[in-house]
Amino acid sequence: MRSLTSHEPCVSSLRDERRPGLVREPQDLRINVEQNGALVMQAHTADMINGLRDLIRFLSSVTTLKPGTLITTGTPAGVSKLADGDHLKGTIEGIGTMELNVRAEA
Repeated sequence: MRSLTSHEPCVSSLRDERRPGLVREPQDLRINVEQNGALVMQAHTADMINGLRDLIRFLSSVTTLKPGTLITTGTPAGVSKLADGDHLKGTIEGIGTMELNVRAEA
């Protein structure tokens, strides 16, 4: 199995901005995504097929997870397509917001 150990982390560890320390219940967080200022996705971690603890348990058994490791899990149905120039803003309740601009590959 190929290891992901060489990949660089791109976010800090899961922290709760309302309370110091780690998030107490990762399966109880609201997630919102805006595309060009319009709300295009609302989700909740309780609706995930595989819980965050199970994902972390499995991944840590096959690769090294370090603080800052980003675990991507996919998206719920109905997410819109992206186009060059789109602006995305994703927020996880109590953790924070990440924004990015979409650029087409050259």
